[in-house]
Amino acid sequence: MRVAEASPTFVGRGSVLESPSAAPWLLLGSALSFGVMAFLSKLATEHYDGASLSVSRFTFGLLVMLAMRAGGAITFAPQRKGLLILRGVLGGVSVLLWYLSMEHLGAGMATLLNYTSPIFALVFSKVFLKEALTGRALSSMAVAATGVLLVVEGQSAVTTGPPAAPEWIAVALLSALISGGAVTTIRALRTGDHPDSPWTIFAFFCAGAVVVASPLVERFRAPTMVDAVILVAVGMTAMAGQLTMNFAMRNVSAPTHGITSQLGVVVAGGLSYVWLGEEWSLLSLAGAMLTVSGAVVAAFSPVRR
Repeated sequence: MRVAEASPTFVGRGSVLESPSAAPWLLLGSALSFGVMAFLSKLATEHYDGASLSVSRFTFGLLVMLAMRAGGAITFAPQRKGLLILRGVLGGVSVLLWYLSMEHLGAGMATLLNYTSPIFALVFSKVFLKEALTGRALSSMAVAATGVLLVVEGQSAVTTGPPAAPEWIAVALLSALISGGAVTTIRALRTGDHPDSPWTIFAFFCAGAVVVASPLVERFRAPTMVDAVILVAVGMTAMAGQLTMNFAMRNVSAPTHGITSQLGVVVAGGLSYVWLGEEWSLLSLAGAMLTVSGAVVAAFSPVRR
């Protein structure tokens, strides 16, 4: 007999974070967190390779989860262990490939290609979860995707650099495909009569990612004070984005999350403009407005089952 996972009232089943009305705001908060995380990861890749950054990020998350469990704040009671392991492996591989492609393509291009994952999530959710989207949500996907393309196209007009290597473009796209599968597993884990908790899903994700990335670490170095601050900030923003997404996925479809997450490209680009002085063209600004509008519409679109 399976026992439902016990957790504090605020974070457990039936809490405000589990309510359908909270889901759109959780989605938008997740996208903002992941956008900040992408920007911070861009800074961290100056001194750390993709595997090292992945191990650092997920070790931080796993240690926080274990500390919370030891303190009695949360408990782990896996309901579907096979699917949880699959989520951990898929998520770990996807993030690792994204970080590796970021080293060779730059954060903007790598993030753009990775954010094609909603297309794959749409296919996977239709095939495996039998979920459908409203016309409103599908239209918002087209608007957000167009906006992201305009952002990147506009940025290419104001920046110079060598052409992107085809093999690393392929790696970034593979990351997107696997990410689509990972997000679909989260949706599967969060539905049904005995859903796994966001905390359990995140813990398995962190453990799987550490196992996947650890053998590939090449140039880890003892962090300076600045490095440590950046690495901890990467871990914190990634954790915030992942957990809010996990809670939201109880009430939204996998593709809807993917559409909303494209807001992260705009957030990462905006931070690069403010802190690194990267230029923005008028075309990029127009694309950013489209992306934001598409993401907001998607977040508040109902799920049709």
